[in-house]
Amino acid sequence: SSGINAEYGGIFTIMFMLLPQDFGLSKLSSPAHNNLELVWPDGFSLMANSAILALNSPVIEDLTTRQNQTIIDMGSFRCRLEGGEPARHFIEALYSGKVNLTATNFTQIAMLAVTLKVSWVDYKCQKYFERLIRSTGDYPSLRYSVDTAIALKDTTDTYIELVVPSLQHMETECLFDFLRSFLSE
Repeated sequence: SSGINAEYGGIFTIMFMLLPQDFGLSKLSSPAHNNLELVWPDGFSLMANSAILALNSPVIEDLTTRQNQTIIDMGSFRCRLEGGEPARHFIEALYSGKVNLTATNFTQIAMLAVTLKVSWVDYKCQKYFERLIRSTGDYPSLRYSVDTAIALKDTTDTYIELVVPSLQHMETECLFDFLRSFLSE
């Protein structure tokens, strides 16, 4: 049983009910549970529950609750959002409360987090990127960091602001080597 138990000596005892962290991840694309279709410019679409998405995103809250939209054109946002696995991972994160960031999905998840104003995912993305920058030392890692910051610059300046200090702290010769390689590609 859960909820408030009977009064005992003027004091209420409250039993806590543990809520599952997974709000229905297995039912993510089920028409019976979902009332919102997200459609990306590349043709990818995903059905989701508007209440779960709105709890995480004030943008989705506005589009569904105030504007009564049941289909959201993800191409209508000013950044280049792509569908596919990164989009699915992002929506799964909103259902589960856990975000799994990888080099493959990071840029799109960060772009979605900023665009849809999902602050907790944005925070996780920034922490992931900061760890990535601190661990960079080789050219491919540094190149990935710079390319990612550039890809996100139309959405947010945060990643440029995070990557520039790491370049400023490089030894001059290493910085010139990096720039020479970067600009010659």
